[in-house]
Amino acid sequence: MPERARRSGCTACHAIDIRIVGPSWADVALMYRDDVENAKINLINKIQSGGKGNWNNLTKGVPMPPYSPRVSDEDIIEFVEFIFNIPDELSKAP
Repeated sequence: MPERARRSGCTACHAIDIRIVGPSWADVALMYRDDVENAKINLINKIQSGGKGNWNNLTKGVPMPPYSPRVSDEDIIEFVEFIFNIPDELSKAP
């Protein structure tokens, strides 16, 4: 996992293979595996701007805070690449 993700507080709500407040990163990668290029762009935007609504069944409406400009665009892109390289078998999604 990119060190910046850990230092930025991402792990307070997310983990690689288990749901905490938000979905696991493995579940995010699995959900969007059929449209990875568009999903990467959307996830970069979501991390930059924050938001809610995509995972309400898990989060019960708890929003994700914006991380830009606190986290650089380069770090966000690196992190999204990391997410989409997590093996599907780490997902706990049904």
